[in-house]
Amino acid sequence: WDWTLLPQTPYQNPIFSSQTGFGNSSDENNCVDSGPFRKGKFSLTQVSGGGCLERLYGPGSLLTRQQLEDIILVRSASQFSQFFSFLTIPYLSVRCTIGGTICSLETATPTEEPLQILILSFLDSIWDRWQGFSPDRRLARYGTDESTLFMTDGVIVRDYHDNRNLPYDASVCYGQPRNDISGGEGKQKRSVVEEDVVCFSEEWMDKLLLTEDQRTYITATCRLFYVYSTK
Repeated sequence: WDWTLLPQTPYQNPIFSSQTGFGNSSDENNCVDSGPFRKGKFSLTQVSGGGCLERLYGPGSLLTRQQLEDIILVRSASQFSQFFSFLTIPYLSVRCTIGGTICSLETATPTEEPLQILILSFLDSIWDRWQGFSPDRRLARYGTDESTLFMTDGVIVRDYHDNRNLPYDASVCYGQPRNDISGGEGKQKRSVVEEDVVCFSEEWMDKLLLTEDQRTYITATCRLFYVYSTK
């Protein structure tokens, strides 16, 4: 799901179509009530307490194509930490703009909100594009990392850093980014004005146990993306 298309009206994206997409929520309880993951057809796992898949659409503007091209993809291999940081903020933003189940740290998994798969695959496609600009970007940070992937039985990080050369003769290729999209059904969302923008709530940051410096960094970076998009 390329959320740089329709960044200020993401709910008009066909991905939320009740006929061909992941459905939408319109009831008072914020339960998804259309599409394949609607209430009564799909529910959260018992580990997460069961119940319906929720989407509580909030104000905000998602990453735009111009921001992606001019702020994120221009980072050099030596600026990997900046590239990674600038990629993390839009990921958090899209989750909590959708809101509901996917905004919660406890339920932001593909088993609870299937949209998470599409969100993560888009991030992977951005990383893949960035790596493709030069050999040193392809090797940046993880190309020589001999550590073991978390929760795996001996899988080495560097073996999975290059989508074109994965273990077992596998590869992942992404098509060129689209420049337009036909709007689909979805909740109408008015254009966002500056007073509406609350990047991340204090309650949400409390759950992450962030330090004051981390809170300041996240808020400042989120504001940077918003101000940049309105210039």
